[in-house]
Amino acid sequence: KSRREVVTHVHEQRVSNLLQAAMIGITLSPPLLGVLRLIPNATLDGLFLFMGAASFPGNQFAERVVLLVTEPELRESHNDFLTKVPWKSIENFTLIQLAFCAVIFGVTLTPAAMLFPLFIASLVFMRKSVYPQYYSRDYILALDSDGMPVVA
Repeated sequence: KSRREVVTHVHEQRVSNLLQAAMIGITLSPPLLGVLRLIPNATLDGLFLFMGAASFPGNQFAERVVLLVTEPELRESHNDFLTKVPWKSIENFTLIQLAFCAVIFGVTLTPAAMLFPLFIASLVFMRKSVYPQYYSRDYILALDSDGMPVVA
């Protein structure tokens, strides 16, 4: 007979965060920076490219971008936005996000790259203030959520 345990409370700890920050700090120390400089840039580029490509499965934005170029009769998704939101709204929402992505990437290639965090912060403003003027709350939740239930 198996016993079922019930969690009654959780003790929060910050040791993990402290250790992570300490390890990053150690990595950025002068002796280890010299070692990191020995790693070829192509190797690091490949690592980050792999990490980015590995994050695509399950990424709703990437899925919607692919659906933009998919024939209508072949469009399918494990997410429910295809059944809840009209295609034209999905298309417009995705194209706006794609344009923001291109602008943010373009900014990183210019001397204004230090403004990158402001552009990322502007996405929160868009999501909270601008999108609700053009899309219903249900459409936004279907198009821009992680699939978890949302409590209003």
